[in-house]
Amino acid sequence: EQVDKETETVDSIQKMINENDIKIAELKDKYGKTETQIKRLDELCSYLDYVKTICKDDNIKQFAISAIMPYLNNQVNNYLSAIGSQFYVQFDSWLNENIEGPGIYKCGYGNLSGAESKSLDLALQFAFLDIARIQAGIYPDVLILDELLDTSVDSSGLNNILTLIKKKQEEDNLKVYLITHRKEVESSGIEFERSYTILKEEGFSYLKSIR
Repeated sequence: EQVDKETETVDSIQKMINENDIKIAELKDKYGKTETQIKRLDELCSYLDYVKTICKDDNIKQFAISAIMPYLNNQVNNYLSAIGSQFYVQFDSWLNENIEGPGIYKCGYGNLSGAESKSLDLALQFAFLDIARIQAGIYPDVLILDELLDTSVDSSGLNNILTLIKKKQEEDNLKVYLITHRKEVESSGIEFERSYTILKEEGFSYLKSIR
């Protein structure tokens, strides 16, 4: 009887050992998979740390700006040349401007007249629009210019700006909406397909006429 009891005990222990061996094998397999995942996550963390490092302002951002700067300068000066501007501008990688031309040396934006600064604003806006189109691959055909001319711009400067807008409209086949308070625009010689006159009375805007 004692032998039988010992035999049963041995069999029970052996069964437990076998069950534990199976569990150990399963745990080893699970551990191996977990270890592989941890290794992949470690690699991903290292990669993300690398990305964060190169994406700092003084790295990838600066590289991206430097890469497009020649094209930006070229487009801005092409637009300025189209209206007969007497100056050209060069932007560095920090977008600091250097304006030069006949009789102009190391001039800044603040030294420009109202018409000149507006011409540069528009040329820069169009250049950035060109860059955005290239990078995004999307070519919107609507251009809305709100109160662009409602500052100190003389008649000569007004004609230059309108000529630049007309050039951009023809090149890109744009539908241009020009919103302004200036009446001189109507007599500028630029043909508009339609002109809406809005009258504001007692805090409400009314459509006065369409031509």
